[in-house]
Amino acid sequence: MASLYDLTIPVLTKILQTELGILKDAEKFAQENGKSVDELLKARLSPDMYSASVQISITVMFTKKILQILLGNKFEADVKEVPLADSYAQLNNAISDLAAVKPEALNGREAEIVEFPVGKKSVKAPAVDW
Repeated sequence: MASLYDLTIPVLTKILQTELGILKDAEKFAQENGKSVDELLKARLSPDMYSASVQISITVMFTKKILQILLGNKFEADVKEVPLADSYAQLNNAISDLAAVKPEALNGREAEIVEFPVGKKSVKAPAVDW
């Protein structure tokens, strides 16, 4: 069975690195096509979806929430549209937070019961199932 560390930290890191790559591609596209990258970050494919900037903030928020649930790290949710530099900073800070987690901080805690929100309810489950 994979360890709790292996099931979380590398997966979250890959997700954030992928978003970082997409952000770099968007910046390159904007520069090559005379577009504003901040306008691209505000764009939506559909009127009812969040902008790319907000989606990045949401991914970072979920990453930090996972670290809070598993390790007790504190964070403040701050989901909003931000300029390019702030999107980079959010992603890089979250990647740094994940890099700071040592396997021994999580491994062996797979059966530990963690509590997490699901909508307005609070649910408890073994960490590995969560």
